[in-house]
Amino acid sequence: MIKIIYGETMRRNAYEAIAQDLEKSILHDPHFILPPINELAAKYEVSYPTMWKAVQVLVKKELIATLPGRAIRVADGVDAAASSKPTPAERIFNTIRGRIIGGAYQAGRHFPKVGYFAASEGVSSLTVLRAFLRLAHENLAHKSNNRWIVGPAPRVLAKKAFTANEAPVILVASESPQTFTTGYTDPFSQRFTAPFVDECMLHGISLRPALLAGTREETPGIPVGVDEARAAIRRLGSRYQGTLVLSAFPRESGVDRWVEAINRFSKPVVFFDQTDKGGFLSRKGLSIRKGFFRLHLDDRAGVRVVLQGLRKAGHTTIGLHGGELYDWSRKRMELIRECAKEFTPALTIAEAGPVEPVWKMYERKFRYASIVTLIQEQMRDHQKPDSTASGMHRELVRATPSLAKLLSEQHPTALIVMNDEIARDYVFWLQAAGIAVPRDLSLIAFDNTPTNLLVSSVDWGFSRLGYLAAHIFIRDVPLHADRDGNIPGICSLVDRGSMGAPRRARR
Repeated sequence: MIKIIYGETMRRNAYEAIAQDLEKSILHDPHFILPPINELAAKYEVSYPTMWKAVQVLVKKELIATLPGRAIRVADGVDAAASSKPTPAERIFNTIRGRIIGGAYQAGRHFPKVGYFAASEGVSSLTVLRAFLRLAHENLAHKSNNRWIVGPAPRVLAKKAFTANEAPVILVASESPQTFTTGYTDPFSQRFTAPFVDECMLHGISLRPALLAGTREETPGIPVGVDEARAAIRRLGSRYQGTLVLSAFPRESGVDRWVEAINRFSKPVVFFDQTDKGGFLSRKGLSIRKGFFRLHLDDRAGVRVVLQGLRKAGHTTIGLHGGELYDWSRKRMELIRECAKEFTPALTIAEAGPVEPVWKMYERKFRYASIVTLIQEQMRDHQKPDSTASGMHRELVRATPSLAKLLSEQHPTALIVMNDEIARDYVFWLQAAGIAVPRDLSLIAFDNTPTNLLVSSVDWGFSRLGYLAAHIFIRDVPLHADRDGNIPGICSLVDRGSMGAPRRARR
């Protein structure tokens, strides 16, 4: 009762306390109907005028409205009773909640101002406020210094929680020390690991390495294998928050056995599948009901983003070259062929015959030497000092007839390259051949790595996945995964100026 909860000293402002109590009930149930005022007055043991003041507080906030017969209902519930459509406040709530789950609004960051939502959604500020109050009720938002912030109010942690011996810990398991280091230094993987590490540091969480397999002599002080990892987890006790697995070869590394064993500690196990090879790992396949998440590159979605972008720009004949050199690139080429048939009319895929070994850059002695540099060296070795543009063009055609034939005979207006690193060679080749990008030929690749700032590319959404991975362990915002624990990256096209309309479409 109000006397007990708020005390006699606050009796004078009892109607404000009652209004706050009723507001909680309203936020919990948007279709809540308040009892008559006299019943509410009896329930809270206050006078009718005091109860009326409490009701007026809610009316001023537009949280309640009267219906015929003087029944009092939550304001948005009036419309909801007559229609199945969501009310304005519910619509805004669902929109913001979806963006929080998707990682667009990240925990600890400021929301756009209330006025932004009011203007963009065409509603009043009070309607937006009702949406934020409901978000706050579900611990999806909190207010600080008159600004709404994503996520619940931060917990007050004891100072010792930030010391090395007391901080919460996440194990980061990888195949080898080299794989672990690559995950933090390679530009491709960094898009995931950098935001993951940032979020963990922000919340005072320590990261410790572990190895899926290996030998004790090579890794002193690091748990090796499942048994040592389980022993390390037991020593950590309540400080253990879960395990992140970084593996490029999940089948060969026995990630499935690792996940099944570590999951028994009832803490999240997250597998970052940066190659989309771990589709065989699922909660059903591992006989795990919950706690396992697979955050993965979505190859098919990335291919569709590329084809949709090219089709929108007006391209109908698209060239493929060099994709058969690697297992992963052959899979991507097959996806391109499949997805091209989804369009009406279908996109034409132009392909060359077998490509020359010189295109297989990963096996070169000097990995970062361009194909043009290699051909120049060959010209010098064979005493062909002709370094003019026409001489280089002739030598390019002679050394790489597959690409020259593809461009001259099938006339694609765009060329899809399997990733950014390989795309470097195509940029140099086209420049040396006098083919202007994108005037004569559009060029697009995958990965959006900083090693190539010349070619339009697909971003796999790794930054979002890194943020979500951290908050799986932090457990402060909701996450959306399918029944098997999959959370795919959301792909987007990054236009760096190498993709335009077909030349003939400009005439």
